[in-house]
Amino acid sequence: MHRFMRLAQLAALAAPALTLGGSFDPSQWVLSEVADTSDQVQLEIGSTLTMAGPLAVWGFGDLTPDLMTLRSGNAGVKGVTRFEAIAAIGGTVSIDWTYQSFDMPCYDNGGYFVNDTMTIVACNKGPGAGHAEFAVADGERFGLAVRTGDGLEGSGTLTITTFAFTGLIGGGACYPDFTGDGTLDLFDFLAYVNAFNAGDAAADCDGAGGLDLFDFLCFVNAFNAGC
Repeated sequence: MHRFMRLAQLAALAAPALTLGGSFDPSQWVLSEVADTSDQVQLEIGSTLTMAGPLAVWGFGDLTPDLMTLRSGNAGVKGVTRFEAIAAIGGTVSIDWTYQSFDMPCYDNGGYFVNDTMTIVACNKGPGAGHAEFAVADGERFGLAVRTGDGLEGSGTLTITTFAFTGLIGGGACYPDFTGDGTLDLFDFLAYVNAFNAGDAAADCDGAGGLDLFDFLCFVNAFNAGC
């Protein structure tokens, strides 16, 4: 038992942040710049737009395990600067953000995106800080982004101060609740280990087919994060 629990502790440390978790793993995020296909320069909070790329917006992005900062471009080019990643499993992303811009109201924006659709949660016509949640499916691209509608008159800066990814697998069920009794405890952990050792397809946590260490890490991270 002690050997098993030690393995679980090591697995929790090694698990990829984008499977589940409450911090950024810089190695799993990609900074990119893409075109903004909307026909409007000024976009209010709650607006959505389609993105396509690539495009040289000349924005800025910085990422540590605890903080993500994005600044929109200011070189006369309309577009979006973003950090993106791939969801290893489906789930809910939860963020706290701050935003600042000295441009005209809502000419620069901050928000989140899933695949190529960006949803705006911040501009300098609204609050300077807030909270947002959005769902992602297994294998979808998602991330955080800043947009400039004109590339002029200063940049917008979006800072993500809190990030959490809570995973749900299969019809909204809480995957770590392996016994299905509505609680997460040692019995769920043991039930998963038994299924894993028996080669049960239900232990295929990452959905890749077959059972390997990545499935075990996926479950450990899900168990630690809860539902």
